[in-house]
Amino acid sequence: MFPVAQTWLVRQGNSDLRRHGIFTWTLPAWVVTLPSGTSMNVCPSAGICAQLCFARQGTYRFSNVRAAHMGDLLLTVDDALPRFEEMMSEELQHRRYRGRFVRLHDAGDFHSRAYLKAWLRIMDSAPEDVSFYCYTKEVCL
Repeated sequence: MFPVAQTWLVRQGNSDLRRHGIFTWTLPAWVVTLPSGTSMNVCPSAGICAQLCFARQGTYRFSNVRAAHMGDLLLTVDDALPRFEEMMSEELQHRRYRGRFVRLHDAGDFHSRAYLKAWLRIMDSAPEDVSFYCYTKEVCL
C-alpha cells in the first residue's frame, strides 16, 4: 500500500513568495458561479479593482487553478465554515508554518462577516510564531 500524500489547505505561493517562506490561502476572484448555479461575489467591495484584477487573468484562469480556488471557497460558505475553521486551525499547528508567514487572499477577499470572524479565531489559535497578512477592501463587513 502506498502512503497517501498530505493535502494542505495552505499552499506555497509563487516563486517569489516561496523564496521568502510565505504560504498562501486563496479564493477565486470577483463574481463566481457556485456548483448550485447561484452567483457569489467573493470580493464585495472590489469596485474599480475588479476591472484591473490580476487574479482574473494569467495562470489564475487555468482550469486546475480555478478548481482549486473554487474548492477553497466552498469550504468557507454556509454550513461548511465551522469545519473549515476547525481544519485550518488544526493545519496551522504543523511545524512547517513555524516562523513563517501566511498570506490570505492573493485572490478573493473576506466575503462575509462570518468568514472574517472565522479567520480571526483561526489566527488567534495559531502558534505565536505564525504570522498572517492580507490586503483587503473589506474594512467594514
